[in-house]
Amino acid sequence: MLSLSKHEWLSQIHFDRAGRSPVLKPNDNGKKMSDWIDAVDENALANGENIVIDVDGTDVAIFKIDDKFYAIEDVCTHDGAEIASGRLEGDEIICPRHGARFCVKTGEVKSPPAYENIDCFPVRIENGKVQVRDNRWD
Repeated sequence: MLSLSKHEWLSQIHFDRAGRSPVLKPNDNGKKMSDWIDAVDENALANGENIVIDVDGTDVAIFKIDDKFYAIEDVCTHDGAEIASGRLEGDEIICPRHGARFCVKTGEVKSPPAYENIDCFPVRIENGKVQVRDNRWD
């Protein structure tokens, strides 16, 4: 049960990218939503590999392509299924369920049945660690 007043609770509500579904902004317990999170050692992934981590309650897939790192939400916007286990072709991930394609670098949808882009997250290398953050609430 939430221990927020009605006003506090309403101030935490945001809408998804399509503006249809209300989403309760996660309680950060004093931690900024935009804090950088260590994901993996810089040399742990080979080109074409990915890892899925939790970033403030969101599954984020981090891909290594041509020695650069990219992060997208691990969800197909067509049906909400995970996407990281799909086949990677160049810089496109193919959803393992229905074949929708997305650009890993930009999150842009490339083919149906999906029509909405996947959220992307900033990535950086700090002290040999790949770091990612959720900047959607900034």
